Amino acid sequence: MLRVFCRTAALCLAAVGIASPASAQPRHARSPAAAWTGANVVRVYVEDETAPPELAVPPIPSNLALVPEYRDRVISMLGASPTFRRQCARIANARHLSVSVAFGGSPGITGDPASTRIVFKPDGTIQADVRIAPLADLDELVAHEFEHILEQLDGVDLAAMARRADTGVRAIEGGERFETARAIAAGRQVAQEVRRARRRGGA
Repeated sequence: MLRVFCRTAALCLAAVGIASPASAQPRHARSPAAAWTGANVVRVYVEDETAPPELAVPPIPSNLALVPEYRDRVISMLGASPTFRRQCARIANARHLSVSVAFGGSPGITGDPASTRIVFKPDGTIQADVRIAPLADLDELVAHEFEHILEQLDGVDLAAMARRADTGVRAIEGGERFETARAIAAGRQVAQEVRRARRRGGA
């Protein structure tokens, strides 16, 4: 699984592979939409059992563009997963961010079912292009990629964290690619919530 982050058109950082979740100590402030899974561990979005239930499925964020084939599935995820709703709420609130989700894996790299390319533009806006291969596990991969986008909104310095031990970030291929325990955990959390909802007949 490939993740790509570009701060300029010429410089790309990426994250590849599904790794075992590792501990991490975030360098940024805690978001209101996030919760700690334990002391000094990677921050992920988790379901709050004490939170009041949402009365209606929120709409797809206006700054999120989807290919038609993925639209119904994303709406289903919004109805089934509190974690995914929180991810989408953060994306919706980032007015300087535009996200697209379409078909496609990682160009030139075999076996990677998903990629995200993030461009930080001179005017302060951010463009994130998510590509997911057909027949991939859409629930987990969309949430995984969205968490990588949120990491960048939070200002996570992947290169710096990868140089330190036990941060939950690892560098691959000379530091041009990265994977994070935070994104892995978020993807798995959303997939579990969606499966539970479907077993209950709720999505």
